[in-house]
Amino acid sequence: MMAPFDVHGPTRVVVGCGAAQDVSTLSGGFGKRVLVVTGATPARHSEVWSRLETAGKELRFATIGREPTVDDADAVALAGRTWNAEWVLAVGGGSVMDAAKAAACLMRNPGSALDYLEGVGSGRPVVHPSVPLVVIPTTAGTGSEVTRNAVLTSPAHRTKASLRSPFLYPTLAVIDPAMGRAVPRPVLVGAGLDALVQLIEPLTSRRAQPFADALCREGLRCGGAAFRRALAQPDDPNARLHLGVAALFSGFALAHAGLGAVHGMAGVLGGHLSGAPHGALCARLLPDVIVANRRRIAEEPERQVWLEMRYAEAASLLLERPSATADDLVEWARETAEANGLPRLREWGLAATDFAVIIPQAERASSTKSNPVRLLGADWEQVLKSAW
Repeated sequence: MMAPFDVHGPTRVVVGCGAAQDVSTLSGGFGKRVLVVTGATPARHSEVWSRLETAGKELRFATIGREPTVDDADAVALAGRTWNAEWVLAVGGGSVMDAAKAAACLMRNPGSALDYLEGVGSGRPVVHPSVPLVVIPTTAGTGSEVTRNAVLTSPAHRTKASLRSPFLYPTLAVIDPAMGRAVPRPVLVGAGLDALVQLIEPLTSRRAQPFADALCREGLRCGGAAFRRALAQPDDPNARLHLGVAALFSGFALAHAGLGAVHGMAGVLGGHLSGAPHGALCARLLPDVIVANRRRIAEEPERQVWLEMRYAEAASLLLERPSATADDLVEWARETAEANGLPRLREWGLAATDFAVIIPQAERASSTKSNPVRLLGADWEQVLKSAW
């Protein structure tokens, strides 16, 4: 018998080449004053700003040049409140979108982002809806355009945590491959691998459900081929479009089925290792987490069969090889990390003496709760040693 499941997707999504140029029309009723949250070089998207200004919008800019901290979110929210911005537009990667989602929320909910963060904050519930928020991803990776959380770093706690509420869903998401032109190769690799991991983990999650399964399957089918094509031909708009759709599907999937130990550990490491890209961390951890999950779930024979089938299915879709197995998925993950020069954990500054601090944090991470099997301390240590 199929277990009950719930589907919730309040974000309107518009997908297509050139769709970002219609943002002034798509956001028509949101108001005149727009707080624009974007990356370190706003001039890259001057055509979008010009169209908005031609349509009579007033723009104020806030830039995010790193993975956002609690202070970053607070500062952007303060800028929006002070100027009485009527809506927020995020144009950028996952860091920009997360900062904008948190700021749009805080513009109508008092206090600091830390008051609302899971685990490390005060746990205050979000009471009021966010101001209208439009997001235009420039990288195909996090799926943040359709999730209800914003991931922020708390330097004081040396970890990343989520500000989470149904009010954080963006109002509108626009997926346009033209916005990802000239993305540096390391960003393309990290973002693309993050999306693929976010399709593998919900498919094998203990919370797996039919709606998310369908998205994961289609996302892996089109995303694996698109990732390979985008690396070979970065200027191919069709590859970027399909990779963007895979990332979009990964966002829907993780919002409904959760993630797993890869993201649980990557979030903790991201708080300890300044400058380590999230997607690259996920890709480096993926093969060893799969190995640990398969080894530990052998103690549960019925679930072992299910997990082996899910990993094999992910491999066959990703690699376009119907006969692929879970072993092939592990091999692909290792080879992809090495072929793209992803640093090992020690190269990002992780010391072996840090393991004892990091492992308990990863065990408590919200993403870890959806892992298909409970990993023990020795499993986590082996994952870190192998990726170190």
